[in-house]
Amino acid sequence: MGMKTTFICPYCFEKHKLSEVQFRCTNKRCKDFDDVEMTKYENGNLKMPKQGKKTFSVPSKNAFSVPQSAKCPECGNTTYKHVCPSCHNELPESTLTGKDMIISVVGSRATGKSHFVGVIIKELRDRISVSFG
Repeated sequence: MGMKTTFICPYCFEKHKLSEVQFRCTNKRCKDFDDVEMTKYENGNLKMPKQGKKTFSVPSKNAFSVPQSAKCPECGNTTYKHVCPSCHNELPESTLTGKDMIISVVGSRATGKSHFVGVIIKELRDRISVSFG
């Protein structure tokens, strides 16, 4: 199995190259911007865009890894927060390292999807986890 060069965002399910990962500034003093991508993801009302810190890309040394940190071009602060280039949600480390697993449950309204997920969680806790201590 080859090294991972792409990821799927666990929020918007868009596929991206690792080299496309963006960062978000975490400095409270840094200016807020209209975050159009996050607004589209959350509610789509561009007349009232969600405010957020600057998101930006940095060059990657290779296609198989993402820099751990980056300096904000606005304030110069170092940030460690990786975000999806499509929806600007923070990406879990497991998404970037290839250790995540996405499971989708699809169905019509009021057909028991939430109940199904709840039962699966209970079974994993009560039966499966007991086997592993």
